[in-house]
Amino acid sequence: EDFKWARFTVLTRTFGCTEHGAAETMMVPLADMANHDFTRPTRWDYNDKKTGFTVRVVRNVGKGKMLTDTYGNKGNDSFLPVYGFCVEHNNWNQARLALPLK
Repeated sequence: EDFKWARFTVLTRTFGCTEHGAAETMMVPLADMANHDFTRPTRWDYNDKKTGFTVRVVRNVGKGKMLTDTYGNKGNDSFLPVYGFCVEHNNWNQARLALPLK
């Protein structure tokens, strides 16, 4: 149980970035608090010149509106067990069928 808790804690709070040309997985406190939205107004990356993780706002966000991020193009079969929520009208939903071959 402790391992599962630790694994999902890391899995749901990491960002895949490139640092000095190498692919890295980073835990970024505060940035991991953003809620999911497929049409997020933010973009993030590791900035080698600033030697740090940056979050940029790429379109206007109204006063008092939430800054969101995307957790990826995933179906609810991924969102529910990993992040604990489902997205209504999720275009990435899929169904898996196991059919016997004869």
